[in-house]
Amino acid sequence: MPGQPGMPMYYSPRNAVTFERGRFQLADGRWNDAQLAPGTDSFAVANDDRRNKTPTWYDPREVQRYVVRQDTFVVARNFSVRKGTVEQAFVRQLYRKAGYAVLRYDAPETLLLALPGDGPVRVLPRKRAEFRQAMAEILHDHPTLPQELAKVDVGPEHIGKILDIYLSWKAKAAPAGAIPATTMP
Repeated sequence: MPGQPGMPMYYSPRNAVTFERGRFQLADGRWNDAQLAPGTDSFAVANDDRRNKTPTWYDPREVQRYVVRQDTFVVARNFSVRKGTVEQAFVRQLYRKAGYAVLRYDAPETLLLALPGDGPVRVLPRKRAEFRQAMAEILHDHPTLPQELAKVDVGPEHIGKILDIYLSWKAKAAPAGAIPATTMP
């Protein structure tokens, strides 16, 4: 037993990489099954060659998305955080419907909203009043939702419900024969 007199203590390396079963999609659209070690700036793929223990590292230029357990990570580009502008990073996808995606960047924790199309992601405020104001501006075409947001105490934790209400209205308000946007950032 480690720690007994005369027995050496064993410690795992400080920067040990822990791999988990997952999948990743390359920039060309091909999917690969692999053992992955998630990260925000890059992720590691375990090498299948038993003689070569060095993992292969991928960054957001090479990969569209990766999946570990039930979490999907996608690439977000050019958004601002407290420390400055993030050129590109892997972010956790929390919500996705009709081209809208709610994403979380973990360094520092930042909530992002990707709108349909290829536009930039929006950084959502953490403070409740600022969040309500930002969502009212984003969802301005809804006839009552912006005014309702000003009256109720909702914050970032309610974004899924807010988008569900908005998208339900949008689906009903769409002209007959229109196809809703389903693009992904």
